[in-house]
Amino acid sequence: MADGSRGAPWGIVALDIVWIGGLGFLLLNYLNDPHSWTNDVLPHDPVGGLVPLVVPWAGALGGTTISLTGAAKHAGHWLSRMTIWHLIRPVLGAVIGTLAYLMVAIVLRTAGGISDGTDIGKLGPVAYGLFMVIAFVAGFRESVFRLLISRVVDVIIGPGDTAVDISYAVDHEVLDFGKFDGAEAQTRTVRILNTGTAVLSLDKNWAQLEHETAAPKSGFQLDGSASSTGRIPVNGFRKLDVKLTPTTANTDYVDTLRIDVSGMQTVVSVKAHRDN
Repeated sequence: MADGSRGAPWGIVALDIVWIGGLGFLLLNYLNDPHSWTNDVLPHDPVGGLVPLVVPWAGALGGTTISLTGAAKHAGHWLSRMTIWHLIRPVLGAVIGTLAYLMVAIVLRTAGGISDGTDIGKLGPVAYGLFMVIAFVAGFRESVFRLLISRVVDVIIGPGDTAVDISYAVDHEVLDFGKFDGAEAQTRTVRILNTGTAVLSLDKNWAQLEHETAAPKSGFQLDGSASSTGRIPVNGFRKLDVKLTPTTANTDYVDTLRIDVSGMQTVVSVKAHRDN
């Protein structure tokens, strides 16, 4: 399917730079007068005696950083459908960073690392630095936030039945065919590895390509096993062949391979570049 691929997202880059400038101004203002934020914005810091204002600040910085990194990484094949994600990423980073900090605080209090009577506002700079790192990393990487959620659930509710681990890994995050010329066909292989302790199931059409180039027909095709059901035993793997048959030598191909195994989805970027 076409998604409106275009050139470098300069508008997103400019907005991220504005965000970084604004966050930098707030930090310098705070370092110059630690009470400046609270006097003009909120009645006290930490908010509610629990959340220091540097936490959402660091989360917003993490969200802005990953947005800027993504814009630079995908400048050559920008997907217009990702624009909204980049626009809200700094705000989302602030929210995720704050929630991640609260989860860590819950775990520390449960484990006895912080007592109920501890005044967060009177903790030292090392503690504040740790809070900022947690919020930044969570704002930068959503996978860290998901991991924190699972850890907090284990602490509050209990780990539950840990005897069965349903998980898998794919040996490519990016399947790069490199440069091609003419109509010469090429094949690359993706391996899906069962890294858990349970047999994995493959439903019909467990692997699908989403065509993201503007060409009427992408040059990528999956082998027949992608449309058939199956199972992957513990410590086993399933091979999936991806074939490139260029429909024209005058375009790059950038597609998305979606793999769904036992209800868990993984995305692999598939690309090839014309040989100029």
